[in-house]
Amino acid sequence: MVGRPMAEHFPPRADRGDEVVLSVRGLCVPGQVADVSFEVRAGEVLGFAGLVGAGRTETAEAVAGLRLRSAGVVTVGGADLPPGRPEEAVSRGLAYLSEDRRGRGLLMGRSIVENVTIVSLDRYAAPLISRRAEREAVRAHAERLRIKMGRPSDPVQTLSGGNQQKVALAKWLEVAPRALILDEPTRGLDIAAKEEIYRLMRELAQQGMACVFISSELNELLGMCHRIAVMRGGRVVAVLEGKEMTEENVMLHAAGVKEGSRP
Repeated sequence: MVGRPMAEHFPPRADRGDEVVLSVRGLCVPGQVADVSFEVRAGEVLGFAGLVGAGRTETAEAVAGLRLRSAGVVTVGGADLPPGRPEEAVSRGLAYLSEDRRGRGLLMGRSIVENVTIVSLDRYAAPLISRRAEREAVRAHAERLRIKMGRPSDPVQTLSGGNQQKVALAKWLEVAPRALILDEPTRGLDIAAKEEIYRLMRELAQQGMACVFISSELNELLGMCHRIAVMRGGRVVAVLEGKEMTEENVMLHAAGVKEGSRP
C-alpha cells in the first residue's frame, strides 16, 4: 500500500435500498453470544469489528445455522430461519463464507469444479450430473471473478490463496444468495487479491445483495462499509455510521472505554 492514498484501494460505496434483507433479533448462543440484534438492507455492507474473542464469528455461524442458537429470530427476505439448519438458510437465500478457507471453506483435495458446484449440484442433475454444464459454470465464474486457473478439473489446492478464496466465493454465488456473510475474506491475501475481493463485494452490493463483512483490519472496514457494528464480550456494543466511523471510535468501543458503550 506504500505510495497510494488509502481511499484508492476501495471502490465507491453502493447506494443502500430501503428493503431489510437480513434481520437478526435477540440472538443468543450460550457462553458465546448474548442478545445480538442487527439488520442489513439491500445494497448495504455492514461491518463487524471487535477484538479477538469478541464473538463475531460465533454470531455469524449462529445466523447461518452452523451453531445452534438458544434464542433469537433470524429472517431473510421476511422468512424466518429455523435454528441449526444451515441447508435451510442456504435455500432461503443466506450464504456464509467461512474464515477458515482451507479447513471449512474448500475441499482442498478435490477439483475446482467440484468445489464450485458442491452446494448447487441439483442444478446440474437431470437426473445425471452434466459435467459439461458444470465446467461451463466454472468458466463463467472464473471470468467474472478473474480466477487464474488452468482446467476446471485441476485440484483447488494448486491455486494461489487469492484464487482459492475466489473459488470459495463462486461456490456461494452459485446459489444466488440475497444475503452474504463474509468472515475475514481477505485474510492472508496480498494487496492485489484484496482489491479484487473489494471490487466483488461492491459489485454484489450494487446488485442489491445485503453483505455482512467481518474483518480484523479496520482500514478495510472503514473503506468498505456503510455502518460498523462493534462487538465486545459476545454483544454488539455500538453501531457506528457516517462521521462516527473512525478508527479511534471503533477501538474505544471494542476495548470498552468509550463513553456510552454498552457493557
